[in-house]
Amino acid sequence: EEVAVSRFSVDYYKLVDEITQYFHGKFLRSDGQLTFQTLRLRTTLYARRPDVIRHGEIEREEPTMGALDGKVALVTGAGRGAGRAIALRLAREGAAVTLLARSADRLEIVAREIEAAGGRALVAAADVADAAAVEKAVAATEASFGGLDALINNAGVSLAGPSAGYPLENWRRVLDTNLTGAFVCSRAAYDALKRRGGGNVVAIASGAGRQGYPRMAAYCASKFGLIGLMQALAAEWGPDQIKVSTILPGSILTDFGDRSAADRARSGAKYIAPDDIADAVVFLLTQPRRAWTQDLNLWPF
Repeated sequence: EEVAVSRFSVDYYKLVDEITQYFHGKFLRSDGQLTFQTLRLRTTLYARRPDVIRHGEIEREEPTMGALDGKVALVTGAGRGAGRAIALRLAREGAAVTLLARSADRLEIVAREIEAAGGRALVAAADVADAAAVEKAVAATEASFGGLDALINNAGVSLAGPSAGYPLENWRRVLDTNLTGAFVCSRAAYDALKRRGGGNVVAIASGAGRQGYPRMAAYCASKFGLIGLMQALAAEWGPDQIKVSTILPGSILTDFGDRSAADRARSGAKYIAPDDIADAVVFLLTQPRRAWTQDLNLWPF
């Protein structure tokens, strides 16, 4: 179907994401994920970065300075959802980005998107709770890009179910990913951030870190713990010029838990977009040195 372009200025990347979301609703796999063909479409469109749409015509984009030129970031859970949006946005702002998640295939797709748009990306397939693998990823980041300026603790998982009889293995998986993983990654990044004279650690928590919900005991416990962890690191690492911040988002329109983005969109409920999380991360990373936002609430409106 034809995609109408308004006569007003249009951000090319957002247009690509809108096109992809259109196909997301049309062509989903049985598990609710994007088909390979749709992912390939998005990658191909991102490769057309030099051409942007303005006033209904194709014009050449002039090179611009990014807000994060010369910076290096490591994003966990970067293969999908908010993590992917954060990685793409940081790269667009000029940062070199290490992509960390368990699924190498998804990370490779995101890396190709970044590189096709002229950015730099490094794939690090690892479990965030695997200390040795995470330390290796941080070392590879320093070797490839010359340092590390920001860690984005985004990786998360939700396995809902009644607390009575809740499988202990599910509890451990949620806590390992959402809480222990953030500690492991932060600990591994500390020396690298300090070598750069300071930097940022940002964690993506949840409103479920402030309010408990039925059937979400493990997830809520992990997010309450994550907020406490970030507050402790902020107090401890502040003297080293490392700003530690937490974003507490409401419901995000992504594939997460047992619901797909398409199911959420059909529900009629209000959601924020993954790009809203990315915008918040950029805000935190670009605050003046004198300013620090510890907790940032981000709700649907």
